[in-house]
Amino acid sequence: MGKDRLDQRSLMLRMLKHVRESEETTCRDEIDASWTEVMSRAFSEQRRRLRRRMVWTAVASVAAVAVVAGAYFMIRPEPVTQLTPVDYAIFAQTSPGNAEEITLMIPGNEDLLMKEREAEIVYDGQGTPEVRSHSSVLRGGQSEAGVCNQLVVPSGRRARLTLSDGTHMWVNSGTRVVYPASFLDKKREIFVDGEVYLEVARNEKSPFVVRTNNFSVQVLGTSFNVSAYASQAVGSVVLVNGSVDVSNKTGADVRLTPGELVEIRTKEIGTPRHVDVEPYICWKDNLLIYSDDSLENVFRKLSLYYGRTIIISPEVAALRVSGKLDLKDNLEDVLRAVSFSTPVEYEFTDDAITVRKSEK
Repeated sequence: MGKDRLDQRSLMLRMLKHVRESEETTCRDEIDASWTEVMSRAFSEQRRRLRRRMVWTAVASVAAVAVVAGAYFMIRPEPVTQLTPVDYAIFAQTSPGNAEEITLMIPGNEDLLMKEREAEIVYDGQGTPEVRSHSSVLRGGQSEAGVCNQLVVPSGRRARLTLSDGTHMWVNSGTRVVYPASFLDKKREIFVDGEVYLEVARNEKSPFVVRTNNFSVQVLGTSFNVSAYASQAVGSVVLVNGSVDVSNKTGADVRLTPGELVEIRTKEIGTPRHVDVEPYICWKDNLLIYSDDSLENVFRKLSLYYGRTIIISPEVAALRVSGKLDLKDNLEDVLRAVSFSTPVEYEFTDDAITVRKSEK
């Protein structure tokens, strides 16, 4: 690794540490001006890409750091350590809602774009990805060991991801995953914003950790579902087999046994309860199973899955429904199936689909 790259990574790590310790804020103009200076120094060869992807609101607390960054970094040298997926996620944020195609981002390489609704990405043991779809096979560039890649799956798309350690992951619509191309340390760690189902390759010497904005899940080898959309107030973990520990930012934690679900809010972890796991994981098989669920929740999932805006009238939003939908069907066929079993009708427009109480 070259000296310039080491200096950049060291600078980045020192900034991150100081950001996390700082609670001060300042105005947006100071943030923009300071970040421009810092990014110019730290990422000269990738400045345009990183600034394009940066979401300023997610790092507002960095203002005080950036104002004094130059002097602080010069007088406080620290050893270089590898960026974690969480660190990378902060600097390379890309909202799934802003993407139109499944996108694989590999630092130092061109983004790989997949136009089809589904794609499969498989990493070999050296951290080189192969991207497969119905119409093509693409070979991605190899990253340096431990360098994080990012997969963005927008609404209406899905992907399967096999990591370099053999862990299999199903990535749902509207999801972002950050992960090392190849794992270096004793702890395997990824970051998720959205929903994934994992079958973790067992390695007792290297625990696997899934981090989200509000909680973390640690396992050795198991199958489980994580739902942690930033747009939703409640996240969840459902364990299919094995054992997982779930903890939040306050230090609270619970251990799940197979067949249990736990819901997590920003500062609270609920009590685990036994559930039928199938409705929580069937999305990976292109199914939607719902039992005594609100119609509003059903249409929310359909909107995410098909990537279309669905507006549901208040008079039918709270209706309780049960059923099973095959999501391999086109959206109109799915809506027709729903209308057969519930007193609703729907109308397509250019921008949205409106669902209201049937007048028949």
